[in-house]
Amino acid sequence: MDNKVILLVEDNARDEALTLRALKKNNIANEVVVTRDG
Repeated sequence: MDNKVILLVEDNARDEALTLRALKKNNIANEVVVTRDG
């Protein structure tokens, strides 16, 4: 199966870090593109 790109739109740096940490901890290897203003 092809890995899909995850688009993370988050304006809070701490929430962004928490989300990225959770993805890594759960072995989610998808590419994550972060934007801070949607």
